[in-house]
Amino acid sequence: MIGSMHQSSVEIKKCQRPMNATIVAPPSKAHTLRAIYIGALANGRTTIINPLLAQDQLAALEAVRKLGAKVRIGKGEISIDGGIERLRPEKVNAQGSGVSARFLLPICCLIGGQSIVDGSMKMRSRPIKPLVEALRRLGASIDYLKEKGHLPVRINGSGLDGGKCNIEASASSQFISALLVTGPLINKGIVLNIGKKIASRPYIEITREVMERFGAKTEKKENEIRVASCNYRPCRYRVEGDYSSAAFLFAAAAITNGSIRVKGLSANTRQGDKFFTEILEKMGCKIKIGRMSVKLIGARNLKAININMSDCPDIVMPLAAVCLFARGTSRIGGVETLRLKESDRVQAIIENIRNLGGKARFKDGKIHIKGAGIGGTGLHGGLIDPHNDHRIAMAFAVAGLRIGGIRICNPECVKKSFPAFFKVLRQIWNN
Repeated sequence: MIGSMHQSSVEIKKCQRPMNATIVAPPSKAHTLRAIYIGALANGRTTIINPLLAQDQLAALEAVRKLGAKVRIGKGEISIDGGIERLRPEKVNAQGSGVSARFLLPICCLIGGQSIVDGSMKMRSRPIKPLVEALRRLGASIDYLKEKGHLPVRINGSGLDGGKCNIEASASSQFISALLVTGPLINKGIVLNIGKKIASRPYIEITREVMERFGAKTEKKENEIRVASCNYRPCRYRVEGDYSSAAFLFAAAAITNGSIRVKGLSANTRQGDKFFTEILEKMGCKIKIGRMSVKLIGARNLKAININMSDCPDIVMPLAAVCLFARGTSRIGGVETLRLKESDRVQAIIENIRNLGGKARFKDGKIHIKGAGIGGTGLHGGLIDPHNDHRIAMAFAVAGLRIGGIRICNPECVKKSFPAFFKVLRQIWNN
């Protein structure tokens, strides 16, 4: 299935038969990151069981360690000795992690003294202005060190004022999550007016879920979230499986008319990317949901779909791969925020589909993909440039299972969220 893998590229060969496999989902990226930062704020020892240890999580662990938390990485778990009193001002680097860049800002506001938060060159291009403005309204002293609205910033930590605060989050729900995470440690708590237009809204519910597991109290009414003042309690926190990463495995089974059972996925999850299973069902696949597993059975023909993905932009990439093999033209809306991610994902999707002989364009705020049918008529192999974006690389690797002859440049970029992706792809083909 997968040819020779070099540091610069990996070849994806065409599947000769439908896949039939059972796989354990990788741990949730979002849950692990939130548990790391809340664990660093909880006074005592937190143990995170079944954590994801990809690039973003390692960046988060290095950041909290540098701020003064004690971190130990063991087999299948992480322990963090934290507490706001033990944290100290420091220069920290979020690297390429959007969650880290946003979460570190309010955390450093709570730490007395001067801190600097920076990130990778790509992270420096991503917006933080709405969060900085909200923190300033809460009494923070923050200065931009280079370009206004972007990292790096200098923070003179003197605490944050409680009370009401408006936050504009049309570019990223991470702005809201960052304020929520520090809310319990603000005197008198915080009341956030979050507005109606929010990107990736389900991630806010993940943040609230993890906070509550550490003893915080949150209350949501319409467009307002209240966070009571309290101390986080350290705990043993088990990370559930990741629907975002599992989406690529479901997509692989869908386009090869195969079947796959992914274990470790909670039926009661707050992960919005569970929606991917509903989408594939509408496109013709069969879905069987167990308490802690999901099985997908592919279809002989996939139907095109017209759908808004503003709540779940992270699964647009595997969806685009499936749409490439559907009958008819699919239209994927709610993709504006994808231009502000690790790459311009809208452009990367269209560019690489065209590289494979497919037809795609952006019109009226939607990605239009003309499907080639389950046989991939007219499509051919080619070189895929993922623009150093993990989700683009995985999406087109999946497409390669049906087309063959695809070579993915810079396959190492998948380490950001799914380090074992190509290993798992080999495994499901060999079963």
